[in-house]
Amino acid sequence: VVSQALSRIYEQNHELDRLVPLLSRQADEERGPRRHAALCRLGDLQRAHLGDLEEARRSYELVLEENPAHPQALLGLDQTLAQAGRYKDLLASLHRQLENSPTPRQQVALWERIAALYEEEFLLHADAAVALQSVLRLDPSRTPAMTSLARLYRTLEQWQDLCELYQRHREQVSEPKEQAGL
Repeated sequence: VVSQALSRIYEQNHELDRLVPLLSRQADEERGPRRHAALCRLGDLQRAHLGDLEEARRSYELVLEENPAHPQALLGLDQTLAQAGRYKDLLASLHRQLENSPTPRQQVALWERIAALYEEEFLLHADAAVALQSVLRLDPSRTPAMTSLARLYRTLEQWQDLCELYQRHREQVSEPKEQAGL
């Protein structure tokens, strides 16, 4: 209790040189959710205020070793990996999150991020198309995914797949303006 109060004081006064060792001690001494909270706070400080992305990554990964679905640690790790430009590791993290995603909406968001990474960072258009196909299996009427997939099919010169995608889109949309939008 005393160390938690002290950590709040250090944080309010921006005494990071005292706060970081205190959080490290808390993480070493605690177990379960309190340990995870201390490690996530430590990772957040290391990433956002100290710019130590490697230590931030380690803090989040310690939490994920004990609780692979910990949402704050997953988010912190994603932000850290993106900030560090470690896109292969970020892809692995996103795929790991897919395994623990309880809802189709969360899975759709993850698949869209995966598709964007494949397309924008790795220029792997075929892999991006596969990811967007996964989005459309989960949500067949998702227009942004259809639009991106159509662009990728044109880039990959997959004309038959493009025609089938246009047909599916036309069947799902009743407004002529929306039909023409893809």
